Amino acid sequence: MNPIGQKIKEIRKDKGITQEYVALKLGKQREWVIDLEGGLKDPTVSVLNNMADILECSVDDFLMIKDGHLQVVSQSSHIGYYYQGGDVKHDHTELLAEKDKRIEEKDVTIKLLFSEIEKLKEELSKFTFQK
Repeated sequence: MNPIGQKIKEIRKDKGITQEYVALKLGKQREWVIDLEGGLKDPTVSVLNNMADILECSVDDFLMIKDGHLQVVSQSSHIGYYYQGGDVKHDHTELLAEKDKRIEEKDVTIKLLFSEIEKLKEELSKFTFQK
């Protein structure tokens, strides 16, 4: 059984939500949900996001993220091995922090430029231009 499908099934049952309800909300047939929970179908990112909304939980709950580490999330039935991530969530957090820092730096630069523009406007207002 696919660990993601298994986790979706576990959360769905814990919340008392039926496969029919999930299928209806996803615009799928109940059989599709059965296949997903049984590991016969791999969910797309979009399906995982929608499923999290339906089950009122986080996508992390399906991916079994603990302490910032991504555990086994998918077993390929064709190849027969597990894809395993390490610090995936941590890496994304670092990238977002770097992006935020760059945005803050640009914000400071923009404020300085606006300040300079205001000073130049004041200087220009001292001059009168004639046609």
